[in-house]
Amino acid sequence: MPPHPPSPPPWPQRGPFPYAQHPSGYAGFGPPGGAPPGPPRRSGGRGRAVLLAALVTAFLLVLGGGAWFVTGLGEKDSAPKDAAPEEPTAAERLFRLKAHGHAGGVSGGWVTKRTYVVIVGVAIEGYSATKGNKKWSMPLSGPACGMTPAVGSGGVIAVAYQGSSGGCEHLVVLDLDTGQESWRTRLPEKLSQEVILGTVGDTLAVAWERGHMAYELATGNERWRERFRKGCRHGGYTGGRALVAVRDCGDGLALHDLEPSTGTSRWTYRLGGAEAVGFLSTDPLVLAAARKGSRNPDLLHVSERGELTARIRLSEEYDPGCGSLVGPMCSLLAVAGGKVFTATRPQDAEASAGHGGIAAFDLRSGEKLWEVTAGSGERLLPIRGAGEDVIALRAPTAKRGAQVVRLTGRSGRAQVLLRLPARSAKQQQRFVPEAESSGHVQYVYGRLYLRKDNIRRNPFLAMAFGRQE
Repeated sequence: MPPHPPSPPPWPQRGPFPYAQHPSGYAGFGPPGGAPPGPPRRSGGRGRAVLLAALVTAFLLVLGGGAWFVTGLGEKDSAPKDAAPEEPTAAERLFRLKAHGHAGGVSGGWVTKRTYVVIVGVAIEGYSATKGNKKWSMPLSGPACGMTPAVGSGGVIAVAYQGSSGGCEHLVVLDLDTGQESWRTRLPEKLSQEVILGTVGDTLAVAWERGHMAYELATGNERWRERFRKGCRHGGYTGGRALVAVRDCGDGLALHDLEPSTGTSRWTYRLGGAEAVGFLSTDPLVLAAARKGSRNPDLLHVSERGELTARIRLSEEYDPGCGSLVGPMCSLLAVAGGKVFTATRPQDAEASAGHGGIAAFDLRSGEKLWEVTAGSGERLLPIRGAGEDVIALRAPTAKRGAQVVRLTGRSGRAQVLLRLPARSAKQQQRFVPEAESSGHVQYVYGRLYLRKDNIRRNPFLAMAFGRQE
């Protein structure tokens, strides 16, 4: 098991590439010629789409992880315990972060036991995880253009940012709790405006459309570098328990399991018929593969030997949160305990907008195991996996605050973990639609964090709820 729970991938935000990243921290690259970006959709367990042609997904999402991006836990922190309390915790609003005149958007969203970190405009900022007071700030010379979706060994993250040329020129690794820089370097090539970053053990990988390289995470020493031959490009890339890439060399998409220490491919799996691929998990390896003419992607479980174990075709009654799906980055999916969980659409077409509930599928057989409904006008949204189970958000209504619930993987039986106050339900409603569509919902250490990307109309960029300490 990983030392930290996958934080829901913070979902990737849109940049020059037309497609979103997956929260899990997975990404893809845009098509040649620079197609204009599409409308923002959610970008880490849940995941949204990674488009071959344009996805710098979850990682950017990070710029923006199912897949998890924004929320990761440093190894120096003990893993948060998701054991359900005997009685639900009556949560209070711990803090609400104001933008304070910051220009530009918000990205990231990493949580440790002590610190909540986001990127606002051209600065990385650390706040107390329970009080919301600012602990530290690291200014950048330009906007962030890539970030690790989860916290790496030693409680660090990596952020790439633009230089004077407007390209992705610089890379910094820093400690989340202190804001102290571990090392900083200039990327060796003039790269595009976005890159994908991911960690696997003590390796930090950097990927761009036509190449990739790796550093030693602790020191910044370069380990390897590869530029693709003409005609080849990345269609997705992610770290986690493994370093996995999707490439297109003119003969269709192919999935590669890479050796982190050398970058060489250990096996290849051909993704016949897939137009774009998004990563939901690397342990086990689960992908969302977009098919032409299909509203929802197929979910693929690939074994450690590169063999297809199961293919799950999601009919239109399911809502994996992949939007128009040019490439899949699906924020309403989660993976845990040998199962994949997806939101469903309302059964009553006349009901107010919302999700009908959550369904679970077995990753080995591809069979549907169970489905729970949320009720008319209600929304039940997968946040991430937790052991054998799934953590979900019951969205707020006009009269009731949001709730964090745990659904058992065996039967879908729900137990409420956290009840948010009804008096702030309207404030919660302002955050949930965007958080839902971009994956910026995180539940760790018994606390719920909601974040926005766009702060032009709403001066508040994040809210946190939990028990007052």
